[in-house]
Amino acid sequence: MLWQPPTVSGLLVLFLMVGMGAVGFADDFIKISRQRSPGLKSGQKLMGQAAVGIVFAVLALQFPNDALRRPASTHISFVRDTAIDPAFAGPVIGMILFILWANLMIAGTSNGVNLTDGLDGPATGSSVMVFAAYVVISIWQFNQNCQTNPGINCYDVRDPLDLAVVAAVGTGACFGFLWWNASPAKIFMGDTGSLALGGALAGLAILSRTELLIVILGGLFVTITASVIIRVASFKTTGKRVFRMAPSSTTSSCSGGPRSRSSSASGSSRASSSGPARPSSTVNGSWGRRERCPPTGCTTGGPDQQRG
Repeated sequence: MLWQPPTVSGLLVLFLMVGMGAVGFADDFIKISRQRSPGLKSGQKLMGQAAVGIVFAVLALQFPNDALRRPASTHISFVRDTAIDPAFAGPVIGMILFILWANLMIAGTSNGVNLTDGLDGPATGSSVMVFAAYVVISIWQFNQNCQTNPGINCYDVRDPLDLAVVAAVGTGACFGFLWWNASPAKIFMGDTGSLALGGALAGLAILSRTELLIVILGGLFVTITASVIIRVASFKTTGKRVFRMAPSSTTSSCSGGPRSRSSSASGSSRASSSGPARPSSTVNGSWGRRERCPPTGCTTGGPDQQRG
């Protein structure tokens, strides 16, 4: 089989992944170089994500192939494009609305994975399953593609096979990270990894025309993000916190729930990157015992868990 150059769809997903990773790297670099610095401000991070997302969205509506199919569509999609098309008011309005919609998806997915990579670090384990799901979805779309097998139930996706390859690479990368992150953990993902993974998942959802399906596939990300939003909104409106900590994955630890040494080591690595660790604030994985929460209670998350 002759080598073929990568398609636009595959390159766009990689661009989005690297772009989001660059924003996360800037955040991590500032934290490490300035020790206890919180890193990028939330507005600065959102601006960086928006800049990458706008470029991705504009390029995704370009590059028609021989069949005049583009990497993305202005239609809202679930398992394929639906009848809802923001371009009904004209191509310019459709382009603007698609850019806003794509940026909402990209920011929501990348920040959702970032929040999930909190005290217990489940982001990689969750991402590997979503990437694996997109391998299956993209291969199925390739076999039932409208360009090669036109029919009523075909999938109008430009480059499904390359999307399957990118998703398979993401699956393997996450498995590799989990292997080296087994107890005792040797690698910490940080914002560099979590934002990159979220960007890749958002890109796969947009280009495979499964935008709303990502809400189901990434249900854990949605749940944890919702817990953060509910907690912050409740505190700002009523002065009371619905959860003891946010994201919700850390609440069980403060209630005496079990935690693995691998996730504890990740928490210790997070603390060491921002300055001397306080024994009462995390669980020390190398000692293999669970510490209690601070006397004031678990009212705030770590630097990467709560940014509200």
